[in-house]
Amino acid sequence: MDKIPKKKNIILAGDFNGRIGNQPIPECIGTYGEQVMNHSGAALRDFCAFNKLKKTNSFSNTKTYTNLLGRQERPSH
Repeated sequence: MDKIPKKKNIILAGDFNGRIGNQPIPECIGTYGEQVMNHSGAALRDFCAFNKLKKTNSFSNTKTYTNLLGRQERPSH
C-alpha cells in the first residue's frame, strides 16, 4: 500500500465477512454499519483506518438504496 502514489484511487473489493459496527471513524467508516461487530470487522476497520481507506457503503443507507432500486419498473417492450 505504501508504494501506491497518494494521488491514485485504490479500490479493494472482496467478501471479508466483516461486521464493522456503526461507530464512525472520521473519513474512514460511516454510521450506516450494522450494530454488531465481529473479529473480521474489527480487523477491517483497523486496516481501513491505518491505510486511510474509506469503507464506502458505510456512508449511505444501502438498504434504502436497494429498496429503491427494487421498486423500479422495467420498461415495457
